[in-house]
Amino acid sequence: MGDVNNMYGMILVLTIEPDDDDDWEYERIVGFIIALKEPLTIGDLSGLLDLRETSDSDPADLIHFVTNLRTVSVVSGTESVSNDTIPRLHKSFVRVEYITSKRSNPQFRIDVPIFDDRIATRCLQLVKILRNGLYYRRRVSGILFITG
Repeated sequence: MGDVNNMYGMILVLTIEPDDDDDWEYERIVGFIIALKEPLTIGDLSGLLDLRETSDSDPADLIHFVTNLRTVSVVSGTESVSNDTIPRLHKSFVRVEYITSKRSNPQFRIDVPIFDDRIATRCLQLVKILRNGLYYRRRVSGILFITG
């Protein structure tokens, strides 16, 4: 078990650099992928998360992010990653509790119950925005974003 943890630790340190702005993206994207009850395509996940550092900035590039995480995802090295790709994590990455255990590196830890709540909250926010009709739609790289 220690060898697997060391391997995943090295992969994540090399993929998500500590001084990189990807830290907040890592937590949100990987947390949502793990906690989702049904897998979503990158395009749908992008629209649901609408990840941006500020309300005026461009959305996070999930295609780039998932491509960088190939070593822990089931997207093979020969497949091209697109908005239609369904990102999934290797079972060993989640099963050995490398990122979900209280013993895991706090920099990479994902607390699944917290992300269950975040997914539910985000879905309710979108329903409220749509119900009140106070939204606008915009397309970025073929992805539909709905914002209040």
